[in-house]
Amino acid sequence: MFRITLNRVRDHIVIREGTDELKLMVDADPRIIVKALQRAQKALNAIKDESTEAEQVNAAKTLSTAIFGEGQTQKLFAFYNNNPACVATVCGEYFEKRLAKKITRAQKRLK
Repeated sequence: MFRITLNRVRDHIVIREGTDELKLMVDADPRIIVKALQRAQKALNAIKDESTEAEQVNAAKTLSTAIFGEGQTQKLFAFYNNNPACVATVCGEYFEKRLAKKITRAQKRLK
């Protein structure tokens, strides 16, 4: 039997706030997601107290897009009423608690 896999990072996440919930999916090549997350880290590190709201939104969108893609990022921003701090926090928690491990496992399978 022939089997093939691209060793993509795949996961599902449900975000709940009160009675509202949003279901998102991660589906990415581990090499590409790492590069996108590195760009997002640079954007987040550039945020200072005096940063404009547009800069904060851009940094949060860069992070969310790296993880979930553009379409789901729009849904996530709508879910949190366009609050970049909420979006960045959710993405950071998800990365720290689950996604980083999935990326590491996928990278090891590529070698």
